[in-house]
Amino acid sequence: SSASSNGLPEDIGVYVKLKGADTALPVEVVNFKTRGMLAAAFTYGLKKAKFDGTVPGRASSEQLTTPVTFIIRCADGTAPTEYQLIHLQSRKDSREFTESKMGLMGSSGGVDQQAIPLKFHPLGHDTYSATATDLKLGEYGFLAPGAIASANGASSGRLYTFGIEK
Repeated sequence: SSASSNGLPEDIGVYVKLKGADTALPVEVVNFKTRGMLAAAFTYGLKKAKFDGTVPGRASSEQLTTPVTFIIRCADGTAPTEYQLIHLQSRKDSREFTESKMGLMGSSGGVDQQAIPLKFHPLGHDTYSATATDLKLGEYGFLAPGAIASANGASSGRLYTFGIEK
């Protein structure tokens, strides 16, 4: 990945500081399935549908120790808070989470109750950092904004994944 003259990442994505260098987190595809879409349709979108997200594989290839400093390079017009940090449940051969913020009226993937709050500080143009000090052991991912839902209730998105090992 390329770094600009000010030492910040130029490519959109989520990075971690490892041994003083910015290292890109692996990007994995999340497959979403909906639950409760019918209820949302009958209540004119007031009741939110739940989306179950599944990522293949038991663990991310990037295993870290806390504290972790993240650097997010956003697309123009995107806020770092649109990248939701989510704790993933490890299954036998996948990692899963439930995303509960999709109504039919404008499917904004707003931050839901499961997202772990981070305080972002601007570093440069469209670039922000946040440090997480108290993540528990386990698997995590930053859900990138703009997951695409299709009419049949299936959709996919990008998850920047990592694990905390000690």
